[in-house]
Amino acid sequence: HLPYIEKIVEEARKIAPGTKVNVDTNGYMTEESLIRILNFTTSITFDLKAYQNETHLALTGTYATPILRNAEFIARHAKNKLWEYRIVVIPKINEVEIQPLAEFIASIDPSLPVCFLAFRPNFVFENHPGAALELMERCVEMAEQSGLKNVYWSGHPGISGKILDIDFEMKQS
Repeated sequence: HLPYIEKIVEEARKIAPGTKVNVDTNGYMTEESLIRILNFTTSITFDLKAYQNETHLALTGTYATPILRNAEFIARHAKNKLWEYRIVVIPKINEVEIQPLAEFIASIDPSLPVCFLAFRPNFVFENHPGAALELMERCVEMAEQSGLKNVYWSGHPGISGKILDIDFEMKQS
């Protein structure tokens, strides 16, 4: 869709030259596509779900490696366009990913903005509970202990549900 988005932004800016564009992305793109996006966007919101490839693959169907590469690229080359990194907190699914993600971001620049989003049940996880208030506060504490200075949480914590016994390990065929 990138060529169409570029054209829409180009046309919008002909009508209103000051048009602002925020791209909210899961980060899965080539380096070339990321540069193209950064050329027309005024801000970017970047979602992170896991640090480990195995967890990211189980949640999204793709590896974390290109997402982390792009997250670092933005921090190093387009920090002024970064609105925030958003890390969805899914109870019992990606809780162990919070510390490594916070450490990863802090190692690049401790001032980068990070927002933890309280998971809300939907789609495949429609019966899974949302993140509890205590978990959200713990995520902020972990991130601060990792060195992050601009960290907070958002969303509606405490949505009820049932945690299923799911094995997210990759099975070798």
